[in-house]
Amino acid sequence: MATTSNSAQYLVEKLLGEGAYGKVAKCRNLTTKQEVAVKIIKPSDRDSALAELHALDKMTNLDADKYGLIKFLDWFEYRGHICIVFELLDQSLYGFMKARKRRPLLIHEIRTIARQLLTSLKGLKEINMAHCDIKPDNIMLVNQASEPFRVKLIDFGLAINPKYMETGTLMQVLQYRAPEVILGLPLDERVDMWTVGYNLAWLYTGFHIHPVDSEYTIITSLTMRQGMPDQNLLNKGKFTSRFFSLTEDESKYVWELDTTEQQFQKTGKEVRFRRCCLCYDDLENFYQDKTKMSEVEQFVKLLSRMLEIDPNKRITPEEALKHSFFTMEQPSADSEKTNSQESASPEVPEQPTKTTVPQVPAAAPQEKSRIEIKEDAVQQQEAAKSNTQAGSRKRKRGVEQSQDPEHCSLPERAAKKPRIESKEDVIQPQVATKSNSPADSRKRKRSVEQSQGPEHSLVERAAKKPRIQTKEDVIQQQEAAKSNTQAGSRKRKHSVEQSQGPEQSSLPERAAKKSRIESKEDVLQQQVARKSNSPAGSRKRKHSAEQSQGPELSPQTKSPAKKMKTREFLLPASGNSSQAA
Repeated sequence: MATTSNSAQYLVEKLLGEGAYGKVAKCRNLTTKQEVAVKIIKPSDRDSALAELHALDKMTNLDADKYGLIKFLDWFEYRGHICIVFELLDQSLYGFMKARKRRPLLIHEIRTIARQLLTSLKGLKEINMAHCDIKPDNIMLVNQASEPFRVKLIDFGLAINPKYMETGTLMQVLQYRAPEVILGLPLDERVDMWTVGYNLAWLYTGFHIHPVDSEYTIITSLTMRQGMPDQNLLNKGKFTSRFFSLTEDESKYVWELDTTEQQFQKTGKEVRFRRCCLCYDDLENFYQDKTKMSEVEQFVKLLSRMLEIDPNKRITPEEALKHSFFTMEQPSADSEKTNSQESASPEVPEQPTKTTVPQVPAAAPQEKSRIEIKEDAVQQQEAAKSNTQAGSRKRKRGVEQSQDPEHCSLPERAAKKPRIESKEDVIQPQVATKSNSPADSRKRKRSVEQSQGPEHSLVERAAKKPRIQTKEDVIQQQEAAKSNTQAGSRKRKHSVEQSQGPEQSSLPERAAKKSRIESKEDVLQQQVARKSNSPAGSRKRKHSAEQSQGPELSPQTKSPAKKMKTREFLLPASGNSSQAA
């Protein structure tokens, strides 16, 4: 839809908002291609539309960018609707805070907005104008992306010359209503100072700092925060009796705030306080970044002067712009943003400067002791990782090669040898449990003999031989328990005889082994006798027993010559007799 003014045509592109007065649409000037905002006012609000046009006409005498006021571009009438053309802005502060879930602004962001709003009030005062409806919906962000927190005032539908403001006139929404409007005091442009201060408090906290359920709850909260208003001020109020009652005190009458019961009797409505009232100390402690407390204190002081109940005591825009909250030395906005982000992390104390101290070489014995400890740790780790025989020999050779006679003295080498021997003793039983064959036993024995160098003494070798022989006996007993056959017995006997050298088995040991072998042969012969009960088998066993028994076992049945012959072939004859059996 295209609308026509006296000088241009506008194409409606999108609806931006709607209110009680009418609608706001985003349009394009078909002549200049400029995007604009067109406020379309209902025919029923024609008087307010004409009043706004009159105020906008006066504002043309001011620099809109300098004083933070919206630019008035054009106006026209279309089908009974007065349409006012403005520059297109970004979004309102209310929409901005709603989008961020009413998260409070930082103190430097509030300072930026406060300075611009106070400048706007200063400009309006110069042209004798009061806005009378300043609220977050009527404070617009110009372009938050390119110009963060640059704002302008909009909606001058209730703007009026202060000298035409009548006492008792109802203006401003309840949440931002000034106390002089509530009490019915004389009105002027100072009502805008109140609303600007309350808007800044809302941006600082993200919520209303006192209950806004009714005018009574607002007045009650103000008296709680600032104390009772002056009696002379209350006497001038047209609506003072709505919230206060005269009581006699020392032969004079004074105003006292109504209780909730008295207020209920006056209005017939139950009083509810849905929100607590924050005092100024609470506001100071509300800010999280404690590094900005000096700025916060100045802001709260400025806020207390802007929210004075008595408008005569309220600060003016010129005085406010000179307040220390604006004049105190502050870093730039970028640095303030960086500081605000860094304030969440705790400060790190300055680390002391490290001094380089030259290292003095330690004594030789200490270095050796450290080397020995490291070598022991490495050897233990290697022994735990590899339990095989080949791994044991590799570790042992590695230890022998790593020991340099220049670094290790004779006592140290003597101390390391017992450690190596003890490790071999631990490894050998582990290998023995894995391999129980005689061939593996001989391999282990030869490996132990080869690994022991000439530096080992005869006493050490003699001490190791009994351990090896004892292990061989254990292996032989395990083999005898597993194999009870006659052929297996001969093989074990033959392997024992071959494995035992003349230097390892003495005569008593050989005699003890012979007795064990003979006892095993007797057991085998008894088992064979039970299997064969025939006369022929009995004669064969008798004949084989006579041949296997020596002259010392059967002296009555054989001649001395046969006895000597049997003794000479005692050990091989036992194998032949068992074959005969």
